[in-house]
Amino acid sequence: MKCSWREGNKIQLLENGEQYYPAVFKAIGEAQERIILETFIWFEDNVGKQLHAALLAAAQRGVKAEVLLDGYGSPDLSDEFVNELTAAGVVFRYYDPRLAFLVCAPMCFAGCIAKLW
Repeated sequence: MKCSWREGNKIQLLENGEQYYPAVFKAIGEAQERIILETFIWFEDNVGKQLHAALLAAAQRGVKAEVLLDGYGSPDLSDEFVNELTAAGVVFRYYDPRLAFLVCAPMCFAGCIAKLW
């Protein structure tokens, strides 16, 4: 996905979970049209369940939500956890950078998952 810069946008560095998660939950709660979430680690712990609930609520109010999750960093989400999101309309994809090495090794450069959008 390629987007051009729009006036009024801003960038803020969030350095840890204490800064990141409140900002993410706020943004998801305020989203009106689309959510694109890309993350390396997602566990079914307290914070992970809060994120799950926030995305479900967004999807239920008509927000298009897409998640790109690193398959190496988050391999253990249960089918039930993921299926509940997809049943609500959340597009859920895994990216596993290890697969690139199987396909094109030894001349392979692993890229950032952000390039997939």
